[in-house]
Amino acid sequence: MADERLKPDANFKVALGGVSDDANEYIIMLRLDPVTKRLVVQATTDIGSLMFLSGYSISDKDDDASPCYYGFLERGGSWYILKETINPGNDQYRYATGSSNYATNWTNRASLSYGLFSDIF
Repeated sequence: MADERLKPDANFKVALGGVSDDANEYIIMLRLDPVTKRLVVQATTDIGSLMFLSGYSISDKDDDASPCYYGFLERGGSWYILKETINPGNDQYRYATGSSNYATNWTNRASLSYGLFSDIF
């Protein structure tokens, strides 16, 4: 079974391409972006969050105390911040997102409105 994703692309170099399991024949592709030197993951399986967030890279981290914050940026300027609140037996993960002004939002991360992944994305 040939997949368009496995065809050569002048913009990316294929690092690995293959079938993830015999039953479903999901194609998983790892490509190296020659400009950013980052690994890009593409898949035909229903892992929408991985595919959706694969273009983001971690940019900032504030994990000295709970809540912890992790800032992610995408090449076009879109961003999201993951807020991790650690409570024994009840850890919480909430998200804030935007399309510009990452630096300002990172500075003001404690006052942003956070929500569940399914509500924010």
